This record gives sequence, C-alpha cells and structure tokens, in this order.
Amino acid sequence: MEDIDPSAQQIEILPENSLKSIIEQQKHLFWWVPENNLAHLSANVVVEAVLSNCNEKAVRHLFDILGVEKVAELFYRQTTGKRTNYQPRTVHFFRIYFQRHAQKYSNDKSD
Repeated sequence: MEDIDPSAQQIEILPENSLKSIIEQQKHLFWWVPENNLAHLSANVVVEAVLSNCNEKAVRHLFDILGVEKVAELFYRQTTGKRTNYQPRTVHFFRIYFQRHAQKYSNDKSD
C-alpha cells in the first residue's frame, strides 16, 4: 500500500483550478468571514493568508493558480507600505524567494 499525503490528494481532487479551490481547502484561515462571503475574497486576502500561514504545498498551489509573478506583485504591494501583517521572517523569506524566481523582481537587489 502506498503512503499518500492527504493534503496532496486534496489539491488534485478539486475540479476547479481557481482561488475558490484554495479558499475551500484553507477555509480555517478565513474563520472571520461569513460562509456566504467566502467566494468574494480578493486575491490580496488569499495571497496574504496563504503566504503567512500555509505549508509549501498550499503555496505551490497558489503559484500554480496565480503564477509566481502575480503573487510576487501582490506581495510587494502588501509589504512596501508602512504597515504589514506579515511576520519579518516571512517577508525576508519571500523577498529572497521572489528575487530568485520572479523575473520582474530578480534585479531589485542582489544577495
């Protein structure tokens, strides 16, 4: 019998390849949103929740749906202001990640 990771299965089972599938899988992140309003969450909210709180598989799924470039763009918009909801370690990690993996942000800074 194969050892199958249930979270990996969940990503593949969902027929819809959209933000709705991420919201459905990570519903616990949006506990403060009434059930009937979950479909109206913006990409900004979903990106912040996933990058701040999810595991590598969920982040990869987000990249598959929106693309690394779009996620990087939203992340940089969210983290360049005076106030951010991201932890400093998360900001540091994803800045390095996007400098390496997102074309538009690869030349912003060198390590």
